[in-house]
Amino acid sequence: MLTLVAAEHFERQKAIKYIVICILNKDQPQIAIVILTTYNEDALMLRGLQAGANGYLLKDTDSETLFQAIRSAARGGTLLQPDIMARLLSHTTPTRFQPPAP
Repeated sequence: MLTLVAAEHFERQKAIKYIVICILNKDQPQIAIVILTTYNEDALMLRGLQAGANGYLLKDTDSETLFQAIRSAARGGTLLQPDIMARLLSHTTPTRFQPPAP
């Protein structure tokens, strides 16, 4: 029973973090948000980016990549670690370019 309660508490904490990101984006859009986490999970990454984060980095990220992400976010861009970007793109469906009919 204790494990179930702890898991529910953990899920609530994660949900609150994404709600805060949504609120910040709505009320203070000039604030750039970069998620720095130990959770290397696709669902959490997608949720954070959908909530409006400008970046999602793991805590083992080297300092140069972290600084690049912060600078990119401050300019309004998005920066992800290459392995995270590859995983994110794997969730999308590739579309083929169709030239216009003559």
